[in-house]
Amino acid sequence: MERRVGAGGRCVYRWSKNLNFMKNIFLILFVLAGFFAKAVNLEDSLRNVIATTNNDSLKIMAYSSLAFSKLNKPAEVLQIITDMRHYCEEIKDERWKALCKRKLGTLYHRLNYFDKALEYYIESAAVFEKLNDKDGIANCYNNIANAYASKGELTLDKNYYDRAIEFHLKCINLRRQSDTSQLSNSYNNIAIVYMYQENFDLALEYLNKAYKIFAAIPEGAGGLDMVTINLGDLYLKKALKERKPDDFDKAMGYFKDRMDAYKGSGANDRQVKVLSSIGKILCETGKCREAMKLFKRAMDMSLQIKNKGSIMETSYLLSEALE
Repeated sequence: MERRVGAGGRCVYRWSKNLNFMKNIFLILFVLAGFFAKAVNLEDSLRNVIATTNNDSLKIMAYSSLAFSKLNKPAEVLQIITDMRHYCEEIKDERWKALCKRKLGTLYHRLNYFDKALEYYIESAAVFEKLNDKDGIANCYNNIANAYASKGELTLDKNYYDRAIEFHLKCINLRRQSDTSQLSNSYNNIAIVYMYQENFDLALEYLNKAYKIFAAIPEGAGGLDMVTINLGDLYLKKALKERKPDDFDKAMGYFKDRMDAYKGSGANDRQVKVLSSIGKILCETGKCREAMKLFKRAMDMSLQIKNKGSIMETSYLLSEALE
C-alpha cells in the first residue's frame, strides 16, 4: 500500500495503491534474504533478482522496488526505467506485460512525467480490458485518475480534474463489482480531487466513507492516518476560502490528533506536514509568533530527513510568518 504526501501536502494513494503490493514487497524481501544472503545490501539483492530470475512477477517487483529505492537520484531511476522498458517488451504473458507497463507508469508518475505515465497506464488498461481483468482495469483507471489530478494541480486546468473524477468513478464502479477491499483507497483519492475543485461537501462525503472502512479493518491504521490528515486539509482549505472559525477549529483538531499519534516516533514527512499545517492555522488566526516555533521544528525535521520539497515549503512558510 504505497502512499505519500503529494504536492499540496495531501496524502494520496498512487501507483500500486493496495495492501497486496506491500505484501508482495515483503515477500520479495523475505525471498531475497534467503536466496541472496551474501549480497552487500538491498540494491545488490534486487539487481541479483533482475539478473537471475525467470519469474516475471518477481522481476517486475524487483525492478519497481529498485527504482523506488533510488528516487532521490532521478538519473539512476531513468536508467532503471529504460532497462525495465526493454524487459517489459520481452514478456510473453499478456497479463504480466500489462502489469509491467503499469508499474512503468507509476515510476514516471513519481518523477512527475505525467504524460509519459498516462501513456503507460493507458497501454496497460487496454491489455487488461482485452483480458477482461476487472481488477487490473480498476487499478489502471485509479492510476490514470491520479495522473490527471496531478496535471490539474500543476496546471490549475479544471478539465484535468474533471477527467480525474471520470476515471475515479469508473474505478469505484469496477471495485464495487470485484475488489471491494480497495474501495477505501478510491474513496480517498476521489475526495482529493473534489478538494482540489473546492467541492467540499463531496470531498467530506468520500473521506468519511474511506474513514469508516479503514476503521473497521485490523490493518487500517495507516489508512486512518492518511484520511485524518486529509480531513484536516479539507477543513483548512475550506476555512481559508470561507473564513469560518469553526472550520479552523475542526482542522486543528484533526492535525493535533495526528501529532498525539506521532509522539515518540522518528522524524518523517507526515510530522513535517502536520507541524506545518498547525502552524498555518495559528498564523491565520493571529498567532504567527507561536506558529514560528512549529515552522522551525518542521524545518529542522525536513533537514534531518533531507526532504527538499519540505525544506522549500517550510522556508516559504517561515518567510510568510516573518512578514
